[in-house]
Amino acid sequence: MRQLVCSMEGMSWNLLLVTRILAMNWTELEQWKLVLTGFAMSDRNNTLSRQIARAFLTKYIKQNQDLITKFDTPLSPNTVESMVFSIVQTERNILQLTWTSVT
Repeated sequence: MRQLVCSMEGMSWNLLLVTRILAMNWTELEQWKLVLTGFAMSDRNNTLSRQIARAFLTKYIKQNQDLITKFDTPLSPNTVESMVFSIVQTERNILQLTWTSVT
């Protein structure tokens, strides 16, 4: 699971492969190894793969927004809370950039 990640560059190759395999129909599933070479199975597969990624990202974007709202009060610059808030904001930026890459 460690390699199923999102970064500033978008979804990891492994996560992209998982969404493409999950989007396969039975006929495509027989040839699942082709996606390892970057082969595009079909337009339907590409569309469904992006929908799966958006659904996955939507959940985590919502969780991230919920965390951000817990930091309603101004934070002093040298607190642990300030550091955690910075990490949560960075995560939000990564998720939003990844969301943009799959829409």
